[in-house]
Amino acid sequence: METVWHLDLCGSPPRLKQWFLRTAPPRSFALDGWLTSRPFVNVEKRVANIDHHKGVDRIITRCTAAQFALSLRLGRYSRFFDGEGPVHSFFESIDPDVIFTLWIMENWHRVMTRLEWRFENLLRFLDLVDSTAATYPFPIDQELCEFQWVFDPYFNALARQELDHKNIDVYHGVVFECFERIERYLVGAGGRASIDQSYDVLEDHQRWGIFRAHGSLSRMKIVADGYFAFVLVRKRADGNLAMTLQRTCPEIDWFPINRMYKPLNLVENRHAQWGGNGIVGGSPVPDGTWQSVARASETVQAIIATSGKNNPLRLK
Repeated sequence: METVWHLDLCGSPPRLKQWFLRTAPPRSFALDGWLTSRPFVNVEKRVANIDHHKGVDRIITRCTAAQFALSLRLGRYSRFFDGEGPVHSFFESIDPDVIFTLWIMENWHRVMTRLEWRFENLLRFLDLVDSTAATYPFPIDQELCEFQWVFDPYFNALARQELDHKNIDVYHGVVFECFERIERYLVGAGGRASIDQSYDVLEDHQRWGIFRAHGSLSRMKIVADGYFAFVLVRKRADGNLAMTLQRTCPEIDWFPINRMYKPLNLVENRHAQWGGNGIVGGSPVPDGTWQSVARASETVQAIIATSGKNNPLRLK
């Protein structure tokens, strides 16, 4: 069955559920934050939104790939994969969650008819890493190194700022390279990546901090060091900054992420918007923010100061 990818790199304003229901062709999936909507399936129109960012409890909601695999195997998408036309996927960027979802979509019949323990293992790792936004404290062992190796093409391209130029061929190249590694992993011929969890401290506010991660799993170490809320900063090739706002769970209520988006957008003053959910969000996708670390920090500190919640010191 033909699949059609719709990679939207224009940084559009938020896309709404009703608009998607009205305009999307049959057999369409919106993936991983492309819509500002809770997950849904409309069987009559054969349109679905697979997401774990908007209107859900992030910690207890499966990542996009895990949601897709579960619903696919239980027959929820049987009318989507009916062989009568192409399946469409809409997404605004890539990460391991989107990449593995696309692989499952391309290999839907294999996933439906074959039980492969390596597939289940990779899905389990991805679900725990992505649903917790890479804060779940895995031991650094062979399995984690193998998981990291599968998606290293993405992390390497991100570190080299290759994705910031918004070249669709580069995006597709990363996806296909990860596809090849998924196949190698599934037959036991994968490799192992080294794990770098180090980070730079840009600002330390005791309860939370602003950090520059050196590795894709640095957040695990940040949390292990006692910070349950933080801002991550990455410099982009175009000079803008990509910033991530994150807390480990809603109970870290003195760091109210949902209240931070609006004042940050007022400073941004353009159609691209800060956003996310109550656990993790950040600067506009895919263009980042022009705001400096100091300017964004000022806004975040002001919101924390007016949260009215107790702000306990970090544990370590």
